[in-house]
Amino acid sequence: MLKRISYIESSVYNPYKNLALEYYLLRHCDETEIILYLWQNDKTVVIGRNQNAWQECCLQSLEAAGGCLARRLSGGGAVYHDLGNLNYSFIAAKGNYDVQKQLNIIYAALDSLGLSVEFSGRNDILCNGRKISGTAFFEYNGFCCQHGTLLLNVDVEKLTACLNVDLVKLESNGVASVQARVMNLQELQPDLTICRLKSALRSAFEQVYDMQMQLICLPEDEPELAEREEFFSSWQWRFGRKIRFQQELSRRFSWGNFCLRLQIKSGRIRNAMVYSDALYTGLISGFAQKLYGVCYTNDDICNALRQCAALKEELVMRDELLCWLQGVEI
Repeated sequence: MLKRISYIESSVYNPYKNLALEYYLLRHCDETEIILYLWQNDKTVVIGRNQNAWQECCLQSLEAAGGCLARRLSGGGAVYHDLGNLNYSFIAAKGNYDVQKQLNIIYAALDSLGLSVEFSGRNDILCNGRKISGTAFFEYNGFCCQHGTLLLNVDVEKLTACLNVDLVKLESNGVASVQARVMNLQELQPDLTICRLKSALRSAFEQVYDMQMQLICLPEDEPELAEREEFFSSWQWRFGRKIRFQQELSRRFSWGNFCLRLQIKSGRIRNAMVYSDALYTGLISGFAQKLYGVCYTNDDICNALRQCAALKEELVMRDELLCWLQGVEI
């Protein structure tokens, strides 16, 4: 049962601190509350949990701009953040977690600013047919987080320079470039500011839940926050290991990209990495571990996939992967 709505915003632009705070809020959220968390990162590429950092990000351009790479806990694709971008997170126990209701807050906030939006595809929010926001999701120990972006005045040139854009993905959306697909809200409302956008979101939060929000005050020098910041900024989490591979199997599905890289010795798989921008991450995360030591055959690879735990939302993914992998020539 929902008893209170809570609000907090970050005062820093460090992606590792902001991701650490999001995780901290998830771990300490009460079963009777829902939290709205607003935050900003500066000059940052944030990739999904199962993505290949080297493939998704042009690291040289990002570092030349004084930026950094971060990896979030949710699935989905790579995004570019700067101070023209506002990030939002909704955090709640499963019983109070309602994606549609949470999206209604975004709709209501933008509507109050004279902007009409719609949800589209896997996770996009569109305004006049162009993307102004994307959302992603993750879960921990019975608590859920939905987070996303709102493009107010993002530097689209730097966005394009720092992201390695998947041309197949663009073609599937019927557009020729990133510039043609995304839109800043200031194109429609030139006087819109981050402060006004935050105010609209806070008002919509109270309006949708018909409650007055309470501000969250964090304890000073919380060691858990420092520990999580160290984790999110670590090379291992951001880049992970890189293997020399002899075989790559890749394909784009309706639910996202999939890439399997294999190191093979004496007919057996000795190492494996799986990359994907799928929104649901569990099936993808567990697949590589199941492949170690199995014979390099279609049947054995498919059997390994069948052994992976899958959420109900991932069953279609698994069936499509099995159908494809069974017919791949290896």
